[in-house]
Amino acid sequence: MPPDTAEQALPLAEPLTEPQAAYYTHTIRWPGENLIRIARWYTGSGKNWIRIVEANPTVDHRRLEIGEPILIPMELIKNREPMPAAYRMPVSPQKKEPSPAPSPQTSPKIVEDELFGPIDSQSESNAPKRKDIPPALETIE
Repeated sequence: MPPDTAEQALPLAEPLTEPQAAYYTHTIRWPGENLIRIARWYTGSGKNWIRIVEANPTVDHRRLEIGEPILIPMELIKNREPMPAAYRMPVSPQKKEPSPAPSPQTSPKIVEDELFGPIDSQSESNAPKRKDIPPALETIE
């Protein structure tokens, strides 16, 4: 054992800190922006909106306010161009004009045939006689 050796001083260990994640910041600029469209624009997939929600725990993703910063994890970023105003609006299909009502000349003619019902004595006398049909019954009052 060596005589009275002073303990060697060890360097102090730095406290463990989580590495700071890098974020791209998008600022809400227009009404109608939502996290799915933001995710689709910056990351290429609307499914990444969940990761954006996780990166922004204090943001109510159902009510984005104009001027509110939205942090997008850098590992998701594929597009660094600011989202244009035209991209925020959903593309709605063109309204189809109702088809015009069929004109009386083009509509099929409806023929109303009376298939079943009472036989009038007058119409019976005017109708041609058929031998295969029995005569109609008469009612007695």
